[in-house]
Amino acid sequence: MQHKLIFTTILIIFHSLLFISNSQAQWSTTPDTAIYLGQGEPVGLIKDEKGGAYLGYYSGDLVVNRVDKFGYLQWNPPISAVKQSVPPYWQYEGSIASGDDGSIFAATTEVLPVTQFDWEERVWVNKLDSTGTKLWGNNGVRVSLDNLDNRIPRIISDQNGGCYVTYKQGTSIYIQHFDSLGTRLFGNSSLQLNTIPSNTSTDLDLIKTSDGCIVLTGLGYSRIDSSGLVWFTNVPSGSQFGLGVVGATGDGSDGVVCLGQYGNNQTQTIDAISIRVDSSGSFVWNNFTNLGGIPWGGVEIYEERFIQRNFNNSFSNFWSFKFPDSSTGSNTYNLNVQANSLDGNLLNSFYSPILNSTGRIVQGLIKSNNLNNLFFWTDDTTPNRIGFVQMMDLNGNKLWGNNGQLFTNKTFSLVKSLSDTRGGAILLWSGINGMLWLQQISRHGNLGEILNDYGDLNEDGVIDTLDSQIVLNSVVGTDTLTQNQFEVGDVDGDGKVKVNDASLILQKAKGLIKEFPIHELEE
Repeated sequence: MQHKLIFTTILIIFHSLLFISNSQAQWSTTPDTAIYLGQGEPVGLIKDEKGGAYLGYYSGDLVVNRVDKFGYLQWNPPISAVKQSVPPYWQYEGSIASGDDGSIFAATTEVLPVTQFDWEERVWVNKLDSTGTKLWGNNGVRVSLDNLDNRIPRIISDQNGGCYVTYKQGTSIYIQHFDSLGTRLFGNSSLQLNTIPSNTSTDLDLIKTSDGCIVLTGLGYSRIDSSGLVWFTNVPSGSQFGLGVVGATGDGSDGVVCLGQYGNNQTQTIDAISIRVDSSGSFVWNNFTNLGGIPWGGVEIYEERFIQRNFNNSFSNFWSFKFPDSSTGSNTYNLNVQANSLDGNLLNSFYSPILNSTGRIVQGLIKSNNLNNLFFWTDDTTPNRIGFVQMMDLNGNKLWGNNGQLFTNKTFSLVKSLSDTRGGAILLWSGINGMLWLQQISRHGNLGEILNDYGDLNEDGVIDTLDSQIVLNSVVGTDTLTQNQFEVGDVDGDGKVKVNDASLILQKAKGLIKEFPIHELEE
């Protein structure tokens, strides 16, 4: 009887392990497949500090999961990030952000139907640790107790264990500050920032500063610190940021740089423009820098716009012009890249990550290393609207051929992209019928290729003094680095492997620095 019980237990354990193995995943190595997450809507990706990522998406409620560097999902099932909404309640339009200590923040809008034509909306926020444990209660906390019309939250760490959350309420923008315990620091009613005209559609975004954040509303900029509002300034007259303040990044000095559009009456063009607001709220670059334009005729800039701040204090801007076709009622698109310096000067002419950019729609831009960026787009000329990627250096040279690299044969839209910390990328996107997919590409352009981390020259999975010694040996000429060792040994990102890289690797091994300089501009 005892042996039978032991045998039965072994069978149960075996089947359990088999189920767990089958329920996990692994990176695909072909564009025909990817990790399938179910149906829903992507929200965001965050580095997990170990070469993988936290991913947030709507599957009914806002849920989060964790994928390791090899493509294995860690939480089965995924975790409801804030609270579980029971029908007829439902959730939409949320965000996730890094907690800077391996934790993550999540915010979601919960809709509460009151009548057939009326409803209430509430924003809930929570903090989760690296194991997925909710730190602010099972339901999280509300941004406001007084107001019931809260929606569309955007969230960012305050770098002290808490977070800032900006959101809409009616025609106004509010912000709340939570400490590390989830206590509301701006009161139960939050802090009102500014009012949006009722006929204006505007997105929200947050850019981190050394002492707080800058809130972008599409109509203006508000700098916030722990005491509240520091300053507010309007965008220049005529410029539009409405749909897509996603084109924004820090300027490296507690200011912000944004990519928007401008209706130019003198030239009768729709221009792509770059705006820089410094740390005091002043506009530089004579209000904005003109990146280039297209003649009027219903043309506008597609709402997804991206900026990457580069290590040399330049900014790479990536966008699509959208051209309406009155005969078919559809739109056509193209791809445009333009770089400008910290003082606003253009660094080159228009260029594109592909020779023929007609019919291509911008989907993402992230840093590969200090010398190269990765550009993602959808090919709208194909039946499935498939996805491509190109690596380009800061001079606009195409490194993966004239047509880029095929990333997926699946429909490629609503893309969220993230550096894999090894020069490649992890992407989360929505396909046909809201099917969610997850995939990785290496800095060599290979799908599912797992390369060793920066600083790990002997490929033992650990950054230690041995790796530092390999660099020193190469500097004095006693050892010759392989191509892969050269790539991961250049931890300061200057295109060379020298004594400074050995010093940085040693500092990382001893815990004196959190990340290498090559990772500093990953956002």
